[in-house]
Amino acid sequence: MAPPPLEASDLITTHLRTPRAIIADGPWTAEEILVADDSRILRFDAGGDYFGVLAESPLLVGVSALSWDPESLFGGGLLAATASGIVGIDAGGTVTQHLTFPSGAINSPPLTAASDGVLYTATSEEDLVWSLADGGIQPYVHGLGAVRGMAQSGDGFGGQLLLADAAMATECDLWNGMGRIVAADRNGELSPITGVRAELAGIGALLRDAAGAFNGDLLAADLLHESIIRISPEGDVEEFATGFGNLATAGCLAQASDGALLVLDCGSTNRATAARHEAPPPRVVRIAASGTSAPYEPQRDAPEVVTLAPVSPNPMNPRTAIRFHLTRAAHARLSIHSVQGANVRVLLDSDLPAGDHHFTWDGRDAARRTVASGIYLLQLDVDDVHHRQKIVVLK
Repeated sequence: MAPPPLEASDLITTHLRTPRAIIADGPWTAEEILVADDSRILRFDAGGDYFGVLAESPLLVGVSALSWDPESLFGGGLLAATASGIVGIDAGGTVTQHLTFPSGAINSPPLTAASDGVLYTATSEEDLVWSLADGGIQPYVHGLGAVRGMAQSGDGFGGQLLLADAAMATECDLWNGMGRIVAADRNGELSPITGVRAELAGIGALLRDAAGAFNGDLLAADLLHESIIRISPEGDVEEFATGFGNLATAGCLAQASDGALLVLDCGSTNRATAARHEAPPPRVVRIAASGTSAPYEPQRDAPEVVTLAPVSPNPMNPRTAIRFHLTRAAHARLSIHSVQGANVRVLLDSDLPAGDHHFTWDGRDAARRTVASGIYLLQLDVDDVHHRQKIVVLK
């Protein structure tokens, strides 16, 4: 798999608060980019210039993916997946709740339309993919671990839908740090694109290169390494672009009309963290198949008062270890949040001496309830220093 040379640049860096999903070039937004941000759908032109809010509604809070309505299943227009169901947005900005997921709230559901005109989404808590046709919702694929992304198939991949299965379990139902890509046909039968592989443990959002700008390969977000990987129809896997801050949502990848890859980097909304280059602020990165490779590479400052080691294991089931080192005595606050920013649990909020410190999160919230499978954010605050890491909880 010979990768084409790449040219990367920050396309959109303004007007973004807490961006969650991106889509480009729809039936009534030619040469436009739409970004779901907070409770709004923002409009940008192909050059990244902002020109207004398409829609704003409480129904848009927590959008995880966007798709154009295939075959006008819900009256045409733009569709958004939220934790509770599917929301529609028309050209005039009217927002309508079309359906509610039968299983209740879902953490960051993916959403895509396949070539058969059917819309698909997934409920990771039930290991189930749903098809939405003629306004109804039906089970489509069972037997997966945790579907973190999906894309329309084609060009040698087989089937009609490509699925990122990020939770392969052992016979004892314990997480073994593996993931895979599979294709599903019209009847919901699965066939492997890749084997079960450790480098796919953090697999997330998917986008098939329908324009052929990147050899027609499948592009995927790696949630554990905050990078983009490429997967060929033969199942070869390699790194594509690195240096992103937060690729947590199922809708963070889109393709522009000229074939460029658009990556919604949710980044860090904490100004102190972004200023120290631990993670970039929210932005849209444009990657084109020309020039030389120039993905974002974060700068690193001199050692600070605290050093946070990678949590392990990650993904976790049922607990993970958190380790950090203080160069001096300081007040530390260790907390867990949802990807939407809601507080899940405070593990520590006290003064600590200098040295190594070790804590465990058992996968429970403040009420001692086991949290659902999904992506969570660990935040460590020491004085004016803020560190964040993504934790994947899989059952």
